[in-house]
Amino acid sequence: MVLNTVKVNENKQNVDLLSLVFKASHDLKGPLRTIKSFAQILNKSLKDRIKDNEQEMFHFIFEATDDLENLIIQLVTFSKMGQTPLTFVEIDFGNFVELMKLNLQKQIQAKDAIINLKYGTEKIRGDREKLSLVIKNLTLNAIEFQPKNQKPVVDIEIADKNEYWEISFKDNGIGIDPEHFETIFLPFEKLHGNSAYKGSGIGLAICDRIVKDHKGTIKVTSELNKGSTFTVTLPK
Repeated sequence: MVLNTVKVNENKQNVDLLSLVFKASHDLKGPLRTIKSFAQILNKSLKDRIKDNEQEMFHFIFEATDDLENLIIQLVTFSKMGQTPLTFVEIDFGNFVELMKLNLQKQIQAKDAIINLKYGTEKIRGDREKLSLVIKNLTLNAIEFQPKNQKPVVDIEIADKNEYWEISFKDNGIGIDPEHFETIFLPFEKLHGNSAYKGSGIGLAICDRIVKDHKGTIKVTSELNKGSTFTVTLPK
């Protein structure tokens, strides 16, 4: 009886915390939009008089607000995890990933990345919206965490393992020390500073939560400076 009471209290605290995160993240959107808008107006009005070093300051402001906006979006997404039931539909894996590739065209072109897709006629079952976040986050990570001046190459492949599908994301990036294989899936666990690599520190936590909600698994194998492979399994 005592154990049940403790569990109920812990669950309530988790729900209250996620509600607080959602509200705080939502309330931050307004002030952030104001800062971003007035910075853009000021930059435009001073365009003919601004010095190079001052223009660089504006660049840092715009970059920082973009990073903060992305963090807020990720926080809202993470806080909503588990709040609504999954909607399972049949998904054509090939078309699903090709669409993701089109949606990420800007980021792919910016890094001159090569995305190799290996698939056939596989059809998986899951929540389309939430699984798209998994594919998007794992692909963006593979593109982002690269040695300087190296062209990212990402191999995405699906394999039939009888009772489940195995989806792998293999990259040629900087790799991950094995001691961090577990902690990288925790919220805000960033292995690198923003000055080296961008990221909110929440993307992998979102992937982990979504995959587990689908009764699947997610893991990583990697060596430093030799790339990483993230593997997702989803029950049939």
